Amino acid sequence: MAESPTPAEPLVRPRRVALWLAGVCGLLGALVANEVVLVLTKPLAPNLFSLTAGPVAFWTTVGAVGASLVYALVRRLSRRPERSFLIVAIIVLVVSFIPDLLLFLLPPSPIEQVTVGGVATLMGMHIVAAVIITAALLRLARPAPVRA
Repeated sequence: MAESPTPAEPLVRPRRVALWLAGVCGLLGALVANEVVLVLTKPLAPNLFSLTAGPVAFWTTVGAVGASLVYALVRRLSRRPERSFLIVAIIVLVVSFIPDLLLFLLPPSPIEQVTVGGVATLMGMHIVAAVIITAALLRLARPAPVRA
């Protein structure tokens, strides 16, 4: 009969290659999806610099890399890494709306021509990227249980 792990033993064995691959899959999926959203919604804010390919690709990449690093950390520290990561991802998504809302609420910028549609598009892109990246990490990089 196999013994259950003691509290000092790790509950999961990290699979770094799988995590890395899941992060790349999430990034590629989010990049494609956000570029599609960008093309479809560009008329809502034609002069909003944040809604151009460069910034969208850059910030989507930052989000995917950050999510992958956080998931790697959560997998090492949590007894229920999938649930813990999902909670963290939701909190980070909500916090990510703050800069978008500030774009709209602060005095007009001479550089950015902000519209309600532009801000809604940015927030929608955050949701699209978060769903795709989180799903890729949780489905493709699921930690394997430690066997005795």
